[in-house]
Amino acid sequence: MTEYLLPTVLGTEPQARMAKALKLGMEIDWVRAAERVIAGKIAGCGWHLEDPDGETIDDGWTGDPLALDAFRLLTQPQAGLPLQGAGGIGRRQSRRQQMVLLSRWIGLAGNAGYFLDLLDGNGCPHALCTVRPDRLTPVCTEAGVLQGWVLDKRPGHAGTPIDVEELLLLQFQPPDSGVFGVGLIESSMAKAINTGLIDRHYSALLSSGGRLSGILAPREGAITDDNVYHQLVRDWRNVTEQPEAARRLQIVRAPVDFTPTVQSVGEMQIIDLMYLNRDALLALWGVPLSQLGGTAASGLNSGETRKYDEASLWQSAVHDRLTEFRETFQAGILDRWEPVLGWAPTLCFDEPGFDDELPNFDKLAKAAGTPLRNKERRAIIGLDPFGDELLDNAIWMPVNVVAMAMGTTEDTGRVPVGDVPGIRAVTSRGIAVPVTPGDSALTTPAVAPRGGVPAVVAAKADLGVRALREQWQERLTPKLRDAVRAVLSTQAQSISERIRKNWDTIRRHGARDESLWLPRGEDAAMDEQLMRALRPALAGMAESVEAHISGAFEGTGKADTQRRAALGDADVGAVEHVLRRGGGRITDINGWTRGEIRKLVARAIEEGMSPQEAGDLVEGWAGFDEYRAERIARTELMFAYNAAALSTYGSYGVTQVQASDGDQDEVCADRDGRVFSILDAQGIEDHPNGTLDWLPVIGAL
Repeated sequence: MTEYLLPTVLGTEPQARMAKALKLGMEIDWVRAAERVIAGKIAGCGWHLEDPDGETIDDGWTGDPLALDAFRLLTQPQAGLPLQGAGGIGRRQSRRQQMVLLSRWIGLAGNAGYFLDLLDGNGCPHALCTVRPDRLTPVCTEAGVLQGWVLDKRPGHAGTPIDVEELLLLQFQPPDSGVFGVGLIESSMAKAINTGLIDRHYSALLSSGGRLSGILAPREGAITDDNVYHQLVRDWRNVTEQPEAARRLQIVRAPVDFTPTVQSVGEMQIIDLMYLNRDALLALWGVPLSQLGGTAASGLNSGETRKYDEASLWQSAVHDRLTEFRETFQAGILDRWEPVLGWAPTLCFDEPGFDDELPNFDKLAKAAGTPLRNKERRAIIGLDPFGDELLDNAIWMPVNVVAMAMGTTEDTGRVPVGDVPGIRAVTSRGIAVPVTPGDSALTTPAVAPRGGVPAVVAAKADLGVRALREQWQERLTPKLRDAVRAVLSTQAQSISERIRKNWDTIRRHGARDESLWLPRGEDAAMDEQLMRALRPALAGMAESVEAHISGAFEGTGKADTQRRAALGDADVGAVEHVLRRGGGRITDINGWTRGEIRKLVARAIEEGMSPQEAGDLVEGWAGFDEYRAERIARTELMFAYNAAALSTYGSYGVTQVQASDGDQDEVCADRDGRVFSILDAQGIEDHPNGTLDWLPVIGAL
């Protein structure tokens, strides 16, 4: 029956088939949804015109103004039409509206008309109008050569003739014969009709209260009395044919049988058929269900499904129609400017790219623990560098996504330096460039910075080390503060409990006997606990500073072994050096804590406190609070930064450094700008929250 009905449904004339196809496209829900998504992508796709040199033609175009006519025509296709002539709708169609109509028409009917209005002497149009394809009748010779078109031709009406140069026919697919192409509806007619029939069947079933037609008969024998039979028929029909038949109670005197003459919804498997029709229609249109807002059944490894579905939509359904638009617009419209300009603007659609780069990103994830410059890391996934030399050469490591080293610039922009033994130049970032065989003498004097110290003497490897320190302090101080606070809280709890427990003995022996509240060996355990809390941050800071400064001095060469050996402790690796010095500082921190607790115990004894009061006094001491934990965190990070910098400078042969400090107090102000040996600098410790920084004196290499 489906094959028999197709000709009557579509009609035999092309115009009738296209009109019916457009109607069905609006009636079948899945078809309309698919066309809506495709048309939306096409209308929203970016586009631009280019000249032969690849320059974009837009309102800022400074070339031949005639090229702007083509750009404005595609941007506002009906700007040149009066309102009463713009399709008879009282407003001009926008480019987006026209693209939606053209996309829907070529998808459903296989064709779409584009009328080129107001042609000038060169054949260039000044307005574009969409024409429904079912309104067009081709005028062909006996040999099938197209000579023109007639608009709205029908019995009793000759229609309006259109010259062949005035109309563009867009086609979804070229026909095997004839003029008009074939749309998707003709290929899916059976499924489209079935979808409509299923909807109508459900509507009829629901309106009948869910009752199906069938045969009602006595279970045994027959009703011989005609009056009884006819009365039963009338009563039963009155009951079942009422609008609310499903709510009515039916009572009969004898058992009856009902034999249905149609299959039920379950027997017909209509639900499965609906899903099959939906999937078949969407597959023909090339639109995945997820792109319509639906959700298909998927497994646990389907996280990338939607991304692939979007790529499938663009690469099949949308791309094919955009290709037709680009080729037709180019050949039928834009090429008309070639006799005028000597060249034709080129139409380009900005389709998104969907290359599967997952393997590259997998490589990037596996290389996360490898020290790489940003430009090297971006090259793995095919991206260009940022363009900022500092950022491109920065080294990042997965430490909660913080910078491990600020980038060094390439060795460009070298500044000549004057009479400095062994130094030929200083780069634009302060890197010393040693003299190599064949170098010519450079005698340009250096510029003196603040304090009168020549730049070459106090040249700083200013590649963001201070910024690195600030980043580490900003990002790690809260975490380090919490870790230190946990250690201090443990100390407070354990010490206060011992004081409460041994208070009577403590009062007899006095505050000097620490063994009663700090057993032998417990002080070493306190040092180890605090070191475990600080070690990751101190080591990270040391590694970062060492890597950064090493990158800064790359190309200068290390000093000889004798010179490094002469530096004593500076010859030790930066990380080991920092941790070694950190161990001594931790001992001092806990020593100060024990000294303050002795004072508190002495006070409690003097005031005659109870065991509970003495324990509470110690446990609530400010030295165990968050402020001290944060001060310890900030101070130790600062010391680790300077210790690592001095150790790394020494490993590269630097023997002198210049102090860069603020003016918070007399000590800082007096130290600022002075030059110290590496060994002397290692013995100088800044106060908590200090700003002391050490600059390598290049002339001392």
